[in-house]
Amino acid sequence: MELARKKNLAIIGTAELVLINAEGAAVEVTVREFAERMIDDHNSLNRQLNQFTKSGQFNVSDSADLIDRAANAITNTRRRLLQ
Repeated sequence: MELARKKNLAIIGTAELVLINAEGAAVEVTVREFAERMIDDHNSLNRQLNQFTKSGQFNVSDSADLIDRAANAITNTRRRLLQ
């Protein structure tokens, strides 16, 4: 479950980066729409995962470590995209 949340955070961060880079650029509307859809879908998935884990069937950490790992994944993805 934590891995799924981490991956969702990385996808959201990457999609946000796409939107930032698309500002003022000649980027097709479909690219922006796709990035917005990824953000919406993965935020929704994270909310569903949180509800599922609150049911008591799974334990998922909200630890700073998880957030740090997700932030590192986003940073690494951004670096690769900007090269």
